[in-house]
Amino acid sequence: MILVEEHADFVVKNEEEAKHLLRVEIGDLLHMLVRQTPGLKNWATSVQDCVYGMLEGDTKDSCRAVYSEHIGDETKHAVWRIVERILFTTRCRVIASQEADEKIAKFRIRIYDFETGVLMVTSVALLLSVHLPTPMAIVTSIVGIIYSALVVWLKLRRSPLFLEWLKNREVRKRTLACLNNIMPGILSEIREIKESLNLRLSS
Repeated sequence: MILVEEHADFVVKNEEEAKHLLRVEIGDLLHMLVRQTPGLKNWATSVQDCVYGMLEGDTKDSCRAVYSEHIGDETKHAVWRIVERILFTTRCRVIASQEADEKIAKFRIRIYDFETGVLMVTSVALLLSVHLPTPMAIVTSIVGIIYSALVVWLKLRRSPLFLEWLKNREVRKRTLACLNNIMPGILSEIREIKESLNLRLSS
């Protein structure tokens, strides 16, 4: 069993780790809840199905049942708030992908503008090399060759394979940032409910 207290400053390393932790913690919470109130077993099963389904990208009717039954019950409402926050974690990758697309689009424009500038400088350098004295012509030609190589490098940077790699890296980075921003709050709420349940059991 993973204790929530151990993850006060938790930072997940990847999405699978976040999903596993959420499954364990919500399962542990529901187990405590059913142990204290056996009548909530069916509802707790719906919550578990709902959460597990969300984490796998699946939408189930059980989530509707969880939502419809949480009103008017303090404990159910507290659990539903956690379910809502877990739902938001499943949006992290979608949001990250949208943000990455915007960043890649801006990157392509900057690369294109820079490439245009380099081509202009290269053309001028090669043109001047024809009319300059030999020593200066050699230097100018070298500059032109360097800039030509830079153009090739820039074209590689605009290649679909590189841009796809860049986007995937950006999506992973932004997804983890999103998860690590949400996870501490979810774990904190789970801890509070567990503490409340423990107080009821001990009273």
